[in-house]
Amino acid sequence: MSGYGLEYKHEHSALDLMAFKKRIKNLLIPVIPPLVIYLVVRWALGLPIGNYIVADLRSYDLILPMTWFVISLLFIYVFYFVGRSLRLGNKVFYGWVFALTTVLALALIKAGISGTSFESNYVFLCGILFNRYEDKILDFRGGAQASCAC
Repeated sequence: MSGYGLEYKHEHSALDLMAFKKRIKNLLIPVIPPLVIYLVVRWALGLPIGNYIVADLRSYDLILPMTWFVISLLFIYVFYFVGRSLRLGNKVFYGWVFALTTVLALALIKAGISGTSFESNYVFLCGILFNRYEDKILDFRGGAQASCAC
């Protein structure tokens, strides 16, 4: 996920509402064509669409398999941009992202969503932390071993 990139951009330029909108647009636009094609093919084959859409949204997919990643990124981008717009100190911000990611994970577990959809969300926070402490991590024990460990 792009925690490292967002944090880099935050350090070097202001992340504002326009940046948030651009991230969301860049995330959703590539999903739309395959989604439309998939639904048209289902319709052409005479397969139900309405119930299928509702069932997939309940299973944390955006109709296509493995689109849980897009939904997770939407949530995490919101967590990130709201936290940064509140101008929280870095340590409080890291706690904010961790706490909301954990709430998301617990909600997914409670909803019976299985797989790596909630564990992998923590990689976003790892990217943020790696960006913040990159020099210290790479200096630790010569750098190469530490970067491989991350």
